[in-house]
Amino acid sequence: MVSLYLHIPFCEVKCGYCDFYSLPRGHEDWDLQTEYVRALSDEIDSRCPTGIPFGHRTPVQTIFFGGGTPSLLKPSLMEELLKKLADYFVWDQTAEVTFEANPKTVSVERFKDFRSLGFNRVSVGIQSFNDSFLKVLGRYHAAADGIQAIQDAKQAGFENINLDLIFGLPGQTVKDWESDLQQATQLETPHISAYNLTIEEGTPFAKLYPKTKPALLPIEEDQIRMFEKTREFLAEKGLQAYEISNFARPGSECRHNKNYWEYGEYFGFGVSAASFVAGRRRTNIRDLKKYLAGGWEGSTETISPKQAMGEFLFLGLRLTEGISVRCFQELFGESLFKVYGATLDKFISKGSLALQGDRLTLTPQGLLLANELFVEFV
Repeated sequence: MVSLYLHIPFCEVKCGYCDFYSLPRGHEDWDLQTEYVRALSDEIDSRCPTGIPFGHRTPVQTIFFGGGTPSLLKPSLMEELLKKLADYFVWDQTAEVTFEANPKTVSVERFKDFRSLGFNRVSVGIQSFNDSFLKVLGRYHAAADGIQAIQDAKQAGFENINLDLIFGLPGQTVKDWESDLQQATQLETPHISAYNLTIEEGTPFAKLYPKTKPALLPIEEDQIRMFEKTREFLAEKGLQAYEISNFARPGSECRHNKNYWEYGEYFGFGVSAASFVAGRRRTNIRDLKKYLAGGWEGSTETISPKQAMGEFLFLGLRLTEGISVRCFQELFGESLFKVYGATLDKFISKGSLALQGDRLTLTPQGLLLANELFVEFV
């Protein structure tokens, strides 16, 4: 079974920290929703007959509409896309079908419309419950809008709701972050994603907060404390860490993202979307005009066995359950410790990795050094 990702690039506002391909209101192509859905449908028609190795109507375990802001898409256009997918894929009520939403683009009625189309999970980009920090981030919703969006989603019948937060913001204190966590858990969503702010090259934030001026952001010790506080506090509220930045009640883990971390296959459709099938990674073009003209082809990469091994490791180690040594052997036909013995021994001796039975996992210390460790494998 595979997962499907569809990229919807339209946004009301382009946030300063975001490096995803998106077009804010005011951009000359912002109003091309209908044209975009037609082009997306054409891409699906063009790629699926020859691009699916499993035959017609491939079983699907998850579908994820990301962006951008998919909740901006008119329900009628969203329905058109789901019907197009159903020409080539099949799923039932057990499949996880998710869309991302911005608080200012939804209402009880909009949530009900999407629920009636078969969506059973929503991920709401709250980011903070502090109006000052929302302004810093460039969000155009207020804290009250975020709270209302979660309440509206519940009223519309959604039970599987994710709430996105970001910590390590300019000027943010540990106490500020604790307040966000407190407010988030009071809304009683079964899933919370809590990400440390990353300054991506090419974004406005890269100019506002350059690496040469780290003092503009919380000091490293405070960011570490925010990270540790997140795990402690959410665990106390019944939301267990199952991945470095994701927390859920049992059974509410994001199955779509877990498929990525478990090195599963997925098809991506839409401008800038990526696919990973049969050892090949394919990324669509990041240019809406060219995409609308049918030129969606971007780049294709064949993953070498050694590269696949490294990706399997650094993705799987993000999960709390880590990776299976036996699974590595079955997938690649080689022993994990034969391939990476020296590196693994180094990090195990440092206390960053732990081997218990068949499972290799990050330790609490390793979580803080995860990026440094992952670089060793890619």
